[in-house]
Amino acid sequence: FEQSPDFVVLFLPGETFFHVAQEQEPELIAMAWTHRVVIATPSTLIALLRAVASYWQQEKLAESAHEIRNLGNKLYEALAGLAEKFVALGKNLKSSVNCYNDAVSRLENSVFVGARKFSELGATSPSEKIDELQPLEVDIREIRREELLLEQLVGENGFESHS
Repeated sequence: FEQSPDFVVLFLPGETFFHVAQEQEPELIAMAWTHRVVIATPSTLIALLRAVASYWQQEKLAESAHEIRNLGNKLYEALAGLAEKFVALGKNLKSSVNCYNDAVSRLENSVFVGARKFSELGATSPSEKIDELQPLEVDIREIRREELLLEQLVGENGFESHS
């Protein structure tokens, strides 16, 4: 078979059958085991079934732990990628604010100065007035990796980045 069991269980419905067989063949248990056969009697069957059930539970836990680790790796990679995007967004916002403030400064110091002289000379309507523009003062908070706990996650939980 492609996938054969690790062993098979030969169930003897009475302890006396096992004792008689073992008297005839003292090496019965060892011989059976070399052929991957476990001999079980009513008194040993329950213990054997509990051992198999425990093995299956451990196997399921190992599979779950492996899946949790994989999900943790994916989450770590997603957080790292998102952090990179926020860093880039912060730089772009900062650059945009600086560009806006430079444009306001040029507009105030060169264009509006000349336009206000038109008003002083009476070349414009008194109801038309150029409002003063204010520069933007926005603090853009830098993202630090410690805030996202990425490095701590790696150390504490053994997650690895595969980027």
